[in-house]
Amino acid sequence: MKPNGLARFFLQLMVCFSLGLVVPPGAEAQQNKPTTKSEEEKSQPPVEKREQVQKIFEIKHADIDQLANVLRLFTPIQANRQLRVIAVSGPREVVAAVEDAIKRFDVPPPATKNIEMTVYLLMALSEQTGAKNTPAELEGVLKQLRSVFTYQGFRLLDTLVVRSRNGMPGGINGIAPKNPEEAQPTFYKFYFGSASITSDSNTGRMIRVDNLRLGATVPVKTISETGSAQFKSAETGINTNIDVREGQKIVVGKATIDGSNNALFLVLTAKVLD
Repeated sequence: MKPNGLARFFLQLMVCFSLGLVVPPGAEAQQNKPTTKSEEEKSQPPVEKREQVQKIFEIKHADIDQLANVLRLFTPIQANRQLRVIAVSGPREVVAAVEDAIKRFDVPPPATKNIEMTVYLLMALSEQTGAKNTPAELEGVLKQLRSVFTYQGFRLLDTLVVRSRNGMPGGINGIAPKNPEEAQPTFYKFYFGSASITSDSNTGRMIRVDNLRLGATVPVKTISETGSAQFKSAETGINTNIDVREGQKIVVGKATIDGSNNALFLVLTAKVLD
């Protein structure tokens, strides 16, 4: 049976739908309708284009490499050790943060304090001496020595004053004034590897002296077979590390003298020069 006209029309229409040749009513309008942003897209803030700037900073005090390593936490940095400059490129607010950091870190180091040491070279004698040349500020030290040792007298050979910067070495060579009873003077060398200031909330400032060395050539009196006095030289010295409270006088050490019943004492006091 051949399809009638109406049936043939519906058959052709179905073929057109299957081939996509016919657009249902309203479909074209749906296709031409402008697409709208999703809710997620609407919630995203608009991307703001930040102004980019470049700036060069002169570094006066800080270590270039160490400072550049810190500043690279903000933005890429170019550092030039020879010119002592740091170049920065990035958003304006980031460069401003870098500039603020440079102002905080590129500052002069604190002034180094000086340390002054006063050293007393004391000769402890096995015999009493009529002359008294020990200064009044050593009376407390002499009283302490007399309570510990059996020496009959003490004589001040010389007073040394040595200045050094915190953490630095220092020293002095000299010849002590000659005793009228002796044929030759005492030669000495006083050195230390470093003197450093330490703090202590209970006892105040302390001064640490490392590798302290005292060497001395001392005349030693001997009696010949004929009963005449003769003098020979004897080497003696002290080598130690000490901590001294600022302003305190301490006995650093005692050095015996070969061929003699005498001894050499080293007394030291130190202070910080603010």
